[in-house]
Amino acid sequence: MSENVPPMIREGELVQKAAREIARHVSDSGDWHTIVFVSRNLSRYAEEKLTVDRPTGTDKSLAAPRVTWKKIVELRDVMYRDGAGTWFSVKLTIMKKDGRVRMRADYNYDEVPQWGTMPASGLYTTDLIKYPRDQDKMPDWLVEQVALARTEYPEEYEKYEQARRHRRESPPTSANEADT
Repeated sequence: MSENVPPMIREGELVQKAAREIARHVSDSGDWHTIVFVSRNLSRYAEEKLTVDRPTGTDKSLAAPRVTWKKIVELRDVMYRDGAGTWFSVKLTIMKKDGRVRMRADYNYDEVPQWGTMPASGLYTTDLIKYPRDQDKMPDWLVEQVALARTEYPEEYEKYEQARRHRRESPPTSANEADT
């Protein structure tokens, strides 16, 4: 992560770079009008979907370039807010019209991500260790996943509880500190 760059500035840089990489990658296989890239993430699990509207129809055969992945991971780190967590999914919409390219990013902080394969409940506790949320900032579905982890993945749950106790004693100031 770039040090000494305000998070909001770094967020913009990362989103623009990711969008450029994706657009360049899609352009290599033909013309396009709209690209929609969706990334659903936990700290140790992720799914992506890339949909391209072309003059010939919709193309779902491409994957985002691998270099984009590092930017998406850093974007979650940069957007972490102490006690509020970070997003679970991002939707980048890239539109090309009249020679101009526009981009929009929409973040999901609270809704259940639309997983293709539902991750194990223990992965949510692992994510909460890296990106802690205060109890009042946890949506009901996330509270349910943590409760499931208590019985399904007791070792991961115990690590989560230890991290919560430690956090109460000395709260971290960034996602990177929470990861140590």
